[in-house]
Formats: sequence, structure tokens, C-alpha cells
Amino acid sequence: LAGTAISHMQNLLIVNGIKLTETMWTLVCSQISNAIKCLIPKELVDLLQATFTQPAHPVHDTPPSSIPPQVAAANSTTPSPSVPRRTSTTQPKPTPVPTPTSSLSSSDSGSTLQPFKRVRVKCNTQLLLIQATNEITLSQYPYLQTSHLLMLTSSLEAIYNWSYSLSIRVYLQDTLAKINMADLIKKMELASIGSYLRIMFRMYAENPGDRRTQAELRLIRRCYDITAE
Repeated sequence: LAGTAISHMQNLLIVNGIKLTETMWTLVCSQISNAIKCLIPKELVDLLQATFTQPAHPVHDTPPSSIPPQVAAANSTTPSPSVPRRTSTTQPKPTPVPTPTSSLSSSDSGSTLQPFKRVRVKCNTQLLLIQATNEITLSQYPYLQTSHLLMLTSSLEAIYNWSYSLSIRVYLQDTLAKINMADLIKKMELASIGSYLRIMFRMYAENPGDRRTQAELRLIRRCYDITAE
């Protein structure tokens, strides 16, 4: 349903964009920008930590202060006689310490992974909205003001910053792969930065002026960050 709505919005704006006034475009770009930012699944990291991270059982060691000094001194100076140990047929099994990331059983995987299904829906909708924003912006470029373009590119940059912040966290990659979201987040990262750069280079191709100056400043900063990464 969300994909159908995005497709209809894209077609409507591409066909009738020439008829919209500056005020109308301001409203449209503001709504698109807000929708993009609202669809960023910022709750994903908290869900990963709450679902897959388990604290290890504490090891209860005997504190040194609980051993009387006389017994400690005797043990350190006088060797204890060798006493034959009685063998037991049953040995106690060591208690396993859970790893930071544990797999889910089939019985509880459905209910536990339900929040991740909602996050995956948001990410897929986000990809469609990124593509629509790219098509709308470039096709209706002559009718958009500089403020409109900066509004849309700001939201695209927010997606890129979030998705890139996840991709550089190595300790999350295995967990993201378990829920089949590693590739999806990577697609969001590439789609958002690709659309951002296309719009910025289109602005930079303008004659010298405010629009080209705004694009130049942002391109220098962003290209430097990408090459430094």
C-alpha cells in the first residue's frame, strides 16, 4: 500500500509539477522531507541489543577476606597430606556461559522477530521514497527553489548518516545478517548518498550564484568525508 501511494505521488508531481506554485512546492518538499526522516528506523539498535544481547552469569568467587588469616598462613606453609580421592560416577556439568549473540529457537522466533519485520517494512518503504525523491527532484528541477533542494538533500543526508553509522559497527554485522537486514541497510546507504550527490552535482552545474555556492560547500565536505572513510 505504501509503495502504491509513493508511486502515485511520484507520477502526480512529475505530470503536474509545472502547475505548482512556490508555496505548494514548499509544502510538498517539507512533507517528503519529514516522511523520509520519520521512516529512519532509529529504534533498530535498541531492538538488536534487547533481543540478541544477554548478560553473562556472574562468577561467584570466594572473597579473600572470608578465609581466616590462620588458615591461609597454614595452607601457605604446611603442605597438606595426600588423601586419596573417592571417584564418583557422575560428574557435575559446567554451567555454560551464554555468548553475547544467541540464536533464537523456532518456538519464540516468530514473536521475538516481529519488531524486526516492522523495521524491514520501514526500510523497504524508505528505499522507494528515496528513489521517488530522486526522480521528482531531477525531473522538476527547473521549478524548485534552492531552499526546496536543500530541504530534500538534508533528509537524504540524514538517511546516509544513519545507515553508514550502522555499517561501520563491525560487532553488529553478524546480528544484522541473522535477521536479513545487512544488505537492506547497505542499499539504503548507497541509494541515499547516490541521490544526494546527483542533486548536488546538478546544482553545481548551474551558473555561478547562490545555488552553485551552496552545492560547492556541501560537495567539498561530503566528498572529503567519503574519501577519508
